[in-house]
Amino acid sequence: MMPPGALREQWRWFRVRGSVLVLVFACGFFALSAGAAPSDRIGLADAGVLERAYYTLTLFVLGGTDLGVPAFGPAWARALLWVAYFAAPAVTASALVEAIATAVGPGWFRLRRMNNHVVLGGAGRLSMLYLARLRRQDPRCPVVIVESRPERAATQTAKALFGAEVVFGDISDFGLLSTLRLGRARRVMLLTGNDFANLEAASKIIELHPDLAPRTVVHIGDLQLLDALEQTRVRVLCATFNSYRVAAKNLVRHTIAEHFAGTEGSDCIVLVGFGRFGQTVLSELQACAGNDFDTAVIVDIQATRHALVFQEKVGFSDSYQRHVLDGDIHDPAVWAKVVPLIQARHPLIVVGCGDDPVNLRAALELRRRCPNARLVVRSFALSAFAKELAEEKDWDCFGVAELLERSMPNEWFKP
Repeated sequence: MMPPGALREQWRWFRVRGSVLVLVFACGFFALSAGAAPSDRIGLADAGVLERAYYTLTLFVLGGTDLGVPAFGPAWARALLWVAYFAAPAVTASALVEAIATAVGPGWFRLRRMNNHVVLGGAGRLSMLYLARLRRQDPRCPVVIVESRPERAATQTAKALFGAEVVFGDISDFGLLSTLRLGRARRVMLLTGNDFANLEAASKIIELHPDLAPRTVVHIGDLQLLDALEQTRVRVLCATFNSYRVAAKNLVRHTIAEHFAGTEGSDCIVLVGFGRFGQTVLSELQACAGNDFDTAVIVDIQATRHALVFQEKVGFSDSYQRHVLDGDIHDPAVWAKVVPLIQARHPLIVVGCGDDPVNLRAALELRRRCPNARLVVRSFALSAFAKELAEEKDWDCFGVAELLERSMPNEWFKP
């Protein structure tokens, strides 16, 4: 189902095209009724209504019926008939050209008419999150999505549910950027999962349309890369953000810090999953609550490797003891090593892998093994099932999507 804004836009275009067609038909029919007659059909002025309507309709067929040219009747009626002679084939020709263009490139005409539109780089979860909020605040805003993978299912959702125009290609390509009417764009959101594609596209947009740079938002998933780009043109001129940092800050300040404040003595924290999100959580913990916990247990299938990266880029604090355990979080042998480290404590366990079903399965296992622990389970978007399971099994769940949407500035959605 298309959004109301897109439906209204289509209906408006249909009314304009239909009004022109009716007006041209009325000119020809009224001219024939008023006494005008072509050179080869002198008697049309006295013909019946259906016959006059039929011959008027033939004007819309390229070539039409061989009627000759307006030659008889009042001068004003002949002039009106001449208008119909020229306008009717033009209406037909324009419809034919648009049909051909649509068949060759479905969005070509619509792209040429774009004005005050939003360009979205990528059709991933972050883009869909932004688009959903944009549609709630501005249902009629034109949207163009540039996606490099035609097989991505979200592109169909974007077209059917949100009325977006989808272009397949590389958002960092100069040729493709030149077709997006960036000079008339409201905003550009570079939200692909490829940091370097986002940065490359932003650099080229700065070259092509410097005035658009302040209205260009760039997502950079690698925090170390984001921090290293502090003095570049993209960081200075464009808005940049990291979804992991946004979610981690909210989690640490509104959930973990409150938990630490409500417990006595130093706490123990277990990070299940130590990818970008887990590393960002620990970085925020060290910055905001470094003295509130004395033990950190890190569990990940590549925990040692990720810990070395964290040590090099951020650095572990000396204020707590850490245990780094490699292994699959579904492997009972892993938890056999974890439980002795935390069994005398009431630990806070953050299950933050990038796969929602994996997190739920791990939480179920942890609740069975660690009944006294406080569990915090990450999901991208909180489903009804995830909420029901969290209530039944007594753990906290938080949705990254909700946190991200709440943190997006209102100016990203305004004209």
